[in-house]
Order: sequence, then structure tokens, then C-alpha cells
Amino acid sequence: MVATIVGLGDSVAFGIGDDGDNFSGPGWLGRSAYALGAGRHLNLAFPGARSKELAQVQIPAAECMRPDLALISIGGNDMLRSNFNAQLIARDIQESVNRLLHVGSRIFLIELPDPTRSTLCPRFLAGALRRRALSINTVLRQLALKDGVTLINIWSDDVVYQRQFWHVDRLHPSPLGYQYLTDRTVELLGARPRVGRIPVADNLPNRWWWLLANASAWLLKRSFDLIPSLALAAAISALHRDCGTMELNGLPPTAPGLAPQ
Repeated sequence: MVATIVGLGDSVAFGIGDDGDNFSGPGWLGRSAYALGAGRHLNLAFPGARSKELAQVQIPAAECMRPDLALISIGGNDMLRSNFNAQLIARDIQESVNRLLHVGSRIFLIELPDPTRSTLCPRFLAGALRRRALSINTVLRQLALKDGVTLINIWSDDVVYQRQFWHVDRLHPSPLGYQYLTDRTVELLGARPRVGRIPVADNLPNRWWWLLANASAWLLKRSFDLIPSLALAAAISALHRDCGTMELNGLPPTAPGLAPQ
């Protein structure tokens, strides 16, 4: 049995898209805590969190708990900002993981999905997001080489791109998607799950109402922040290809300071 589990990071770790009030349900953490029979669990994640907030706000609180298991979803909000900086993101995620390892935690990370397969945005914008996601996943994959760190493969897992695994916004998992993350966590831990599980419900009409109520403000904000920068990045990338040069919007194959320890 796992005594203490914490959830860290962004709205995916928080549970947005699962079955609950305003589609904020048990999520990855709650379902995993139930499946593993955890003695206690605490969700320190919050919607909109970026890697800097993970390192500076959430990790100090998690260190006090000295959790046996830490579930982390991070990088999605960093990817969706105009001031995207792959090196700073790598530093913050690396620091967060190292501090949890220092207090004896087992860590599970989630890869970012391929935006060209998961999002509803125009293809040229999804392509720019894809390069950012790849740079973040490079960091996560290198950290997963450390003892005590496990990475759940999302990028190349065809199962997760099925429509029923996604909330209506195509940014967060559905109840079925969260249960899939939980099942993968239990499997990779080599644990024996308790009998039964939290129900997986899916009320599609209410999901569309949620999208109408919540997406408008987000889209308006991103229209002034993210979209212009992605359009510029896409244009620069196209120019680089035409000139036979490489896109320089991510990390090198091995990021500085991320060698296995």
C-alpha cells in the first residue's frame, strides 16, 4: 500500500475534465489514491500552473509531506505562452524532480501529447506547438532515466488519441482518460489495485455547456498572447526549412545538466 500520494502541476493533475462539479473530479490523483488504497492524498496542483510555480510554490509544500508517490503533470501551460523558454522550463522541472527524490518520493511524470493529434487548433499552429511539446518531452524523458522516476508515454500511445479519452476542450482527459492514466500508473508501479474503481461517467451535453461557459475568455486571452507568437514561430520555421537550416525552438538532444544521476 502507498501511504501518501500528492498531485502536482497543472489542471490535468488537478482533475479538470473528470466527472464532478464543473467537470473537476477525482482525476489522476483521486483515482490512483483509490486504486492503490492510499492512506492519505493531497492535491497541490492548480489550473494554469507553469513549471516555475511547480518549483517555487508546490514543491516546498510537497517536501513537508515527504510523499511516497508524487504524480506530476507539467509543461502544458508553459507550451501555451508567448514567453516560452525551453531552458528555464527544463531548469524548473529538473529542480522539482530532484527535490522530491531527495525526500524519498517515487515520481510519475506524464508526457505531453502531440498537439497535431490532440488539439483542435489550425494545423500550422499545432505544428508550432508540437515543437514546443517535443522540447518539454525531451526533458521529461531524460529525467525518467533517474532511479525513482517513471514516465507515462502519451506522445506515441495511439490509445490516448481516441475521442472518448478527451474532455470536450481537447486539452484535458475525460473520465475515461483519467482512468487510463490511473491504470497505467498502477501497472507501472507493479501494484495490485483494490477491487472496483471510481465510476467513469460521461455526460456529453453538459460537457458542451462547460466548453461554451469556460472557453470564450480563454480563447480571447490566448488570441492576444499565444496565437501571434505561434504564427511568428511557424513562419520562422517555414523560412528555416526553405533555407535548409534547422528549427532552433527547443532543447538539444541532451539538455545541459540533465544527464542521469
